[in-house]
Amino acid sequence: MCKICGRMFNVAKAYRYSYCSAACRAKGKAARHREYVRRNREHLRDYNRTRYARIWGVSNRGIAKDAETLARKKLLPSLGFTEIYHASADRRYIPFDLVATVKDRRVLVDITTGKHKGGRGSRIALEIARALQMPLLRVFIKPDFSGYMIRDARDGGAALLDMVRHLPQ
Repeated sequence: MCKICGRMFNVAKAYRYSYCSAACRAKGKAARHREYVRRNREHLRDYNRTRYARIWGVSNRGIAKDAETLARKKLLPSLGFTEIYHASADRRYIPFDLVATVKDRRVLVDITTGKHKGGRGSRIALEIARALQMPLLRVFIKPDFSGYMIRDARDGGAALLDMVRHLPQ
């Protein structure tokens, strides 16, 4: 008898099978996983935090400021960006870092060393980008400056350069 739907089913080795179909097996696995996460939430949070730090790296304000400078002076010009204006240097309350021109179009650029960008500032930056009808690009720079990734924030993070590329020297 299936543990999920209660139907009877015949198999050669019934003691091995608890589910009548792949759909019922998936439901059973999902229920067990939910229970596991509920019981071990703190362990999973710590595991994900250390895994993230091992893969992406750990950042701080100094590294973030250096990443902005690196993007403004080396990375963006090498990718064809021109007329780069460092907006956040003049006004700290602006929720994006740079305004630049690429392919004869003005864009807003947000530079971050964190892999996951979100929060109130992001929503405000998206609203400003929509109101100005300008793309909002997010440049993710690894804290060790070994690579970068560019995504369009307006399209739910659609990748422009999906893979992490090496920074120009």
